[in-house]
Amino acid sequence: ITYLNNLESIREPEAVNGMNKTICFREVWASYWNNHLLTRELHTQHNNKKAAEAFYGPLLELKMCQINRGTISKTIALKKKEVLTCPNKKALRFSFNNELKKLSTLFNWYKKNYDYTFQNPVCDIHKSEGFIRKIPLKKKKLTVTQLLQFFKALEIGYNGLFWRDFAETQLYIAGRVQEAGGLLWRNVHFDRNEI
Repeated sequence: ITYLNNLESIREPEAVNGMNKTICFREVWASYWNNHLLTRELHTQHNNKKAAEAFYGPLLELKMCQINRGTISKTIALKKKEVLTCPNKKALRFSFNNELKKLSTLFNWYKKNYDYTFQNPVCDIHKSEGFIRKIPLKKKKLTVTQLLQFFKALEIGYNGLFWRDFAETQLYIAGRVQEAGGLLWRNVHFDRNEI
């Protein structure tokens, strides 16, 4: 019942987006999940499912052709109101940027696979509309002592130098785990002190 009430509050019948007048958002979400997300990594599935649960509710019964910038703005306003009236939710949320990013990706997939005339309604203005509060600054730097303790813990905790060397290499190449893990001998030049 709540979703039906929300549906009436965000629907904009005069605005038509795309040629397909029959498919609704719920069907597109199910198709996106079954045909795209299930082929992705588990963390990608989890993040998209979490975004859907938090944000997609008011959109589920809308036809895709009814979804435009205005419906996205109204959905954000509705969800933001929910968060601001519930202190526990507000404490955990800074914005709806993640949900908007996932939604935008879903819309691009829909356009590519179903209706090339559909215009992705998610735009930059929605990020500012979904803003709730600033993310507090966190100290992310380790001191030299903390870094050495981290390397020592890897060496002791995992019985050997491999993980310490791995982490140290990752630090010095300023790379991600995949880059250190995928490093090939042909790219290591001891004579030039170069990776």
